[in-house]
Amino acid sequence: MPPLFPTEEYQKVSLGLQNFLSLSYARRLKISPYYGDTDVWTSFCANKEINWVFVRDHKLKLIYFGNLEHYSDPGEDRELILANVQVFSEDGEYSYDCPVMYISRQPDEITLETPSKEEGEKNGKVNDQAIQHSEY
Repeated sequence: MPPLFPTEEYQKVSLGLQNFLSLSYARRLKISPYYGDTDVWTSFCANKEINWVFVRDHKLKLIYFGNLEHYSDPGEDRELILANVQVFSEDGEYSYDCPVMYISRQPDEITLETPSKEEGEKNGKVNDQAIQHSEY
C-alpha cells in the first residue's frame, strides 16, 4: 500500500507550515522582525499602536503631522489620508493646518515616521500650534 502522503511533498508542506507558525509566534513574542508575505508598508500602517505620523514629502519639501486614518495597498503610488494635519516646511517652520489631507506619492517620494511618545501624547499639537480637529 502506498503512503498516504508522498514523502517529498509532505515534507515541503510540513516545513512550510512549521516556518509560518514559527514566524507567527516569533512576531507575537517580538523576537523576529520578519513579516513574511506582508509588505512592510502595510505592516507599518496597520500597526494599531501608530496613530500620529510625520510624513516627509520629499517631492514638495514639506512635512505633514497628522492622524493616520487610511492607507492604500502597496502599489505604484502610496496613498494616505491624514486627519487633523499640521503642515511644516522642510526646516520645521509651521505653515498651516488642514482638517483632512489626501497624499499620493511614489514610494521613494515620502517617508513615514512616528513621533516620540511625548509628541504623540500632545494629541495633534506640535510647536505649540493647536489645530482644528476634524470629525472625519
